[in-house]
Amino acid sequence: MTVLKVKGPVGSGLLALGLPMLLATLLMAAGMLVVGASPADAATFSVNKTGDAGDRKLNDSKCDTSRNNGKQCTLRAAIEEANDTSGVDTIEFNIGSTNSVKTISPASDLPTITDTLTIDGYTQRGASPNTLEEGNDAALKVELNGSNAGADGEGLVISASDSTIKGLVINDFTDEGVLIAGFDATGNKVEGNFIGTNPTGTTSEGNVTGVFVLADSNTVGGAQPEMRNVISGNAQNGVFIFGSSSDANRVEGNFIGTTADGSGDLGNDDHGVLIQGTNNTVGGVDDPGTPQTEFPANTIAHNGEDGVSVFSFVDTGNAFLSNSIFSNGDLGIDLGSDGVTANDTDDPDTGANNLQNFPVIGSAIRSNTTGITTISGTLNSNPSLDFVVQCFLTDGAPASDHGEGSVLLDTIVVTTDANGDGAFFCHSSLPTLGQVPEQTVSATATNILTTGATSEFSLNVGVSAGL
Repeated sequence: MTVLKVKGPVGSGLLALGLPMLLATLLMAAGMLVVGASPADAATFSVNKTGDAGDRKLNDSKCDTSRNNGKQCTLRAAIEEANDTSGVDTIEFNIGSTNSVKTISPASDLPTITDTLTIDGYTQRGASPNTLEEGNDAALKVELNGSNAGADGEGLVISASDSTIKGLVINDFTDEGVLIAGFDATGNKVEGNFIGTNPTGTTSEGNVTGVFVLADSNTVGGAQPEMRNVISGNAQNGVFIFGSSSDANRVEGNFIGTTADGSGDLGNDDHGVLIQGTNNTVGGVDDPGTPQTEFPANTIAHNGEDGVSVFSFVDTGNAFLSNSIFSNGDLGIDLGSDGVTANDTDDPDTGANNLQNFPVIGSAIRSNTTGITTISGTLNSNPSLDFVVQCFLTDGAPASDHGEGSVLLDTIVVTTDANGDGAFFCHSSLPTLGQVPEQTVSATATNILTTGATSEFSLNVGVSAGL
């Protein structure tokens, strides 16, 4: 199967087609528009072979590629049967009798998932999900390797709704590791996978793009430790969201550009997250009353270009909250893919994320007595609105002098007056890293009432010692 896609950022001319027309074009080219599955009961299919043969006989709800030696069920055959079986189906794994990694190397694209399906790699012997709040102790034992899939080879393609892909290693595909696309491709979840790495999450075996979402209301990752994906080492972007609209997508709790433990450098070559759409959320909640340990934030680090990039002037309403963003090649957050965007008075302009103004930090002083750091500043933006301001410890001063945000220090709400001005004060017992004169802080602002859009990071300000 071949899916028509555009490599890299897509220009405003194609966006002008509108999401329905674009999806129709893509799906007709891919042969992904289907009439429906034949009626049958939901079923569970157990993959017991690493081969690539197709199912011998559809319409019987039995995954079997051969007449000989009992049932021989491959992943390809299991997807074929699941597509042919209505209801919520499940694919499990029972390959071999040892705990070694089992590698499935399809010779061409696997069938598109056209009916609701869960593919659960954790059912394979020896596999287990991550249990750590920080780091990753997942053991993944099913590897989907695209080395033999040919040009434009894709790992898993979902055009159905409410499907889940979890517990897999997906690597070495010459296109996407996971593609979610289609009018009905909503409510899908990609969680607990290593996408673009080897089975231990320590070295790169990149796809071209890790996860490409061309649909609405899907989730990559999640708020719980077992939902954390590692999306690293890919040749272009870690996550690419394109064409989303009012009911958009969430990217939560992932390691994007790091090794599986969240500490090592395994960056995607381009952006960590690239967005060409509206109303997507990358990271956690915007409620200052929520403990920071409960935020489903991402770690986005070591990527070759921006940590998060909003590509063009029509891409608005995207929120980036509570993430740990550091050590990326360009900006931590870039609105318009054109470097730092200067603030303007009252924030009347349009553009990527409405070119939301960033806060201006006046001072950052750490008390020698209490150890509390107080960050004070102002925000000038749209008048008489509420904004979430998040203050971060940065990882130093990049060439732009505008920070990234390696450690979230505080989350507060600022209300602007009739002139668009609001003062803010962040407080934190952090940072404890290094010496105070070497520490810098930065901040972002998110319009929580009207647009939902987050700014770029502010200019870095050094932390000084107080009384």
